[in-house]
Amino acid sequence: MLDLRSHVQLFQAGLVTACHEEKDESEFEMPKINVQTNISVSYYQQQKITADLKQVIELIPREKGAYLMMDYEGSKALHFGEDPRKPCACVQICLLKKVFDRTDETCLEAVLAAVSLVIAKHLGIPEDRIYVFYLPSEMWAYEGRSIAKTFLKD
Repeated sequence: MLDLRSHVQLFQAGLVTACHEEKDESEFEMPKINVQTNISVSYYQQQKITADLKQVIELIPREKGAYLMMDYEGSKALHFGEDPRKPCACVQICLLKKVFDRTDETCLEAVLAAVSLVIAKHLGIPEDRIYVFYLPSEMWAYEGRSIAKTFLKD
């Protein structure tokens, strides 16, 4: 079993493309990632982060980078630890709960590690000042229809 750093390094080298076997391309989910930080985030940085996270999110079965919605909140009053002036970030990965529940824990952990590396790389925030977590939701809608009922088969 690979440790998370090794898994992320293999992913970045293009040797690992998914945390699962076959992906049914007819089924997909629409993830959302929220990046909050107490430093300014330029448009250029947003574009670089988004490009990398589109690849990272595809490690999760049924996730497509093309459908990734990103939300950036820079210069936010975000405090971490004893010195609130030091750069920090909080990243939420929003998924349908049923996708989250049927994804292997090792895969979910690898995505958390990869997201942390991407944020550290593009924003210069040390990894020990970055929180990344999942926010599973029971139901999401797109074009007024439930994503789970419209796009996912059970």
